[in-house]
Amino acid sequence: MIDQKQYLAVKLGIDVHADSYVVVPQDWDEQGRGVKSDSLDALALCQRLDRYVGGNRKAFTVVHVPSLKQERQRARCRLREQIQKHRKSLQGQGRSLLLTQDIRVKGQWWQGTRWRELEESAPQWVLQHLSVLRELLQAVCQQEKALTEELEQDAPKALPRGIGALTYRQLGVEMCDWSRFNNRRQVSSYTGLCPSEHSSGKKRRQGHITKHGNPRVRAKLVECAWRLVRYQPNYPPIQKFRAALLEKKTSPAARKKAIVAVARRLAVDLWRLFTDQTTPEQIGLLIKPQIG
Repeated sequence: MIDQKQYLAVKLGIDVHADSYVVVPQDWDEQGRGVKSDSLDALALCQRLDRYVGGNRKAFTVVHVPSLKQERQRARCRLREQIQKHRKSLQGQGRSLLLTQDIRVKGQWWQGTRWRELEESAPQWVLQHLSVLRELLQAVCQQEKALTEELEQDAPKALPRGIGALTYRQLGVEMCDWSRFNNRRQVSSYTGLCPSEHSSGKKRRQGHITKHGNPRVRAKLVECAWRLVRYQPNYPPIQKFRAALLEKKTSPAARKKAIVAVARRLAVDLWRLFTDQTTPEQIGLLIKPQIG
């Protein structure tokens, strides 16, 4: 059976087609009346949709919906993160138990020499508890290692120094598709590393970063930027903020602002690099040497 609309569409030869948009949630009360209801929100949303379809691309912000393949790849990477958090939790539980007996350990206490030392120094009842955690940790570590190797297989061999195969894959799946960005402003906005701003006339005031977009991408970029401080000291943004990043007298707030600026520039450079707009040499990145 078909409904009346479908019958009329077939009768009149009209192609029934609808485009769906997923938009960023926001306050739809444009007039500031302080009145909110489903009908008013629906009306405001329809008015924005009419403007958007009419050509005003700033009427609302459309959210990118990953494809099934992209969603599957992203879930695989996030599974590894969940397993890693579980490992750290189990590792911390073991350390906490040992601290109750005034035994301090670092690193992977359940493996190799550290475990043999615990067998000689820890009470028997503590070892019984740790043995349970040790079996869980060994299983979790095995799964984490297998997932890491699986993700790294799909990464290219030639990558800039400081950007490993795992980081490349994690950034790639969280970005979904580097080519979906049209300009550097869109890339920076998606990372959430842009400063907030409240300016008018000649006055300009910038505040904390917006933290919009993907928090996983933001965390990976900052982590990667710190690695570049060591492995890519001649990278132009690092040279620009070298004093703020490396001098001991720099305040933590100034150091944080500097590394955020490096991470924001790195996101744009990686977008240009992975969309074949530039080469590593042109943006000042060294490629790690190939082995074998």
